[in-house]
Amino acid sequence: MGLGKPARWIIPLVERIDSSKLTELVVTDVVSMMIPRLVIEYKERGHDMGRETFIREVLGTLDSNFFPGWIGFLGLKLFQTPQSFLHKLLNPLGMRHSDWIQNKHLEVFGRTFNPFVSNPQLKTRNDILHHFVNNTLNGLESTDALAFHPQFRQFSQSPKPARLIPAARERLTALLLRSTPVNGVHRKNYIASIQRLASQGELTSEVVLKNARGKILMGGTSRDAFFKEFKAFLDHYAAKILPTGELTPSLRQKALKMLYGDQRFSRFSWFPRKTEGLIPYAQKSKWYLSLLPLAIGVGISCSISWVNRWVTQQKHHGEVFFPGEKAFEGLAQHGGSIGFSPRFGMQTPLLNAFDFERPGITATPMNMLIYGSNILSRLTASRSSNELWENARRDGLSWLCWFYTTPVIQRLVVLLAPKHVREALLRKNPKPITGVLAKLNWHVNPLSRWHLMSSQQILDYMGRPQLNPYRPFLNQLRRWRGGASTIGLLTAFFVLGIGINLVNIAITRRNVILGKMNLGNSPS
Repeated sequence: MGLGKPARWIIPLVERIDSSKLTELVVTDVVSMMIPRLVIEYKERGHDMGRETFIREVLGTLDSNFFPGWIGFLGLKLFQTPQSFLHKLLNPLGMRHSDWIQNKHLEVFGRTFNPFVSNPQLKTRNDILHHFVNNTLNGLESTDALAFHPQFRQFSQSPKPARLIPAARERLTALLLRSTPVNGVHRKNYIASIQRLASQGELTSEVVLKNARGKILMGGTSRDAFFKEFKAFLDHYAAKILPTGELTPSLRQKALKMLYGDQRFSRFSWFPRKTEGLIPYAQKSKWYLSLLPLAIGVGISCSISWVNRWVTQQKHHGEVFFPGEKAFEGLAQHGGSIGFSPRFGMQTPLLNAFDFERPGITATPMNMLIYGSNILSRLTASRSSNELWENARRDGLSWLCWFYTTPVIQRLVVLLAPKHVREALLRKNPKPITGVLAKLNWHVNPLSRWHLMSSQQILDYMGRPQLNPYRPFLNQLRRWRGGASTIGLLTAFFVLGIGINLVNIAITRRNVILGKMNLGNSPS
């Protein structure tokens, strides 16, 4: 994809956007929806509509993208403060979640750890931990397809492509089993050294965890986040429940009970209890840490349109009207055109879906649900049929495009790439092990069935000196990947920011003019 000189600054900028789903959503929201809508509404429909658009778009952007993360971060601080009500209610064991582990990942770690604790051939704590860590590292694999290309495979020191090289796996096992410094700064440096060693061991920036049969246990996640979470599980769960010395059958049973507790009673308790196993206890407490920000975010989103309506009523002494109609009321009498000329200057998969990847960063399902509730409030607060249909057209399309336009356009653009580029950038995901809906989604949803190589993974390969002979090919991949994202963002801008707004204005203007004409022609 020959972008020429603009690629020197466009591609690095797009790569920064690609590095985080939240960043992509915020940029798309601000550039493709908030700013162009503010300009168009103010220019075309005046002060009242401009003010309502400002309140709607700015508060909607903050609420969907930032408020849940900020509230979740504050909740975590209160959760870990012994004097707080939240700590006494949800954290009676005084566990710390500074090293955040997503609930679905905690479940995977617990399930894969269980067989090692139960294995009578592993006599000591060190044996169990060593085999567990080594087995887990052996199941890690990069999500990109580039490692499977014959010309790249010959440069890998690993017998299996996209896996850790044996030497790095051994060093990582030893490093992960070392005790972690308690001090925050030292711990941060310690975790950074683990993440650096993983990158040198040929794992790119996004990984999956597979079992011995090649089935995915943990979907594509950040390599650095995985090692941070895995080390937290070793420190706060695995090592905590295993006694030193040789394990007798009774000690094994005690360890398993400490890990999972009595599941028969645990599932009937809504709140975490001291007598529960560590994993169900942590999952319940963390579920509330995700539920509280989500509930507040939904509450705010449901009130935004009603706040808009109230503010406009106050300015106009209680009159209820849609400012989008007022702007066109005089056009019929003055021969106004129907056209327009724009001017510009308890854990379930459902509950786990809303879990934070890390505190302070709003999860994408939270964005989706909060924006959905915002749309519902806009529909219910509509003051006329024109406003109702404007909201339905604008926000229904916006919801779909905001979350899906860029990734869908990216894949469509990549499909146009030369075969060797397409095969490097796109990789088919394995079929899910369980879940009827997950399997159906895999069959029909291209975003689930195909995985697109990330910009950061391409940069990971470009940082390897042994791949210098293939630098032109890697640069070609980088241009196609960045170009695909650029086209996706531009599509969102023209469809969401400009196109749908101008269509809404044209339809409402037409309806208002025709309504006035019909009113004038009706017999008195």
